[in-house]
Amino acid sequence: MLKTITSIVYTKYTIYKGKYNFSVL
Repeated sequence: MLKTITSIVYTKYTIYKGKYNFSVL
């Protein structure tokens, strides 16, 4: 349960970070 939540949060954070870096570039 905890691993699933952490995995989802980490994935969303990675996508958000990727979009942020892409928009900056």
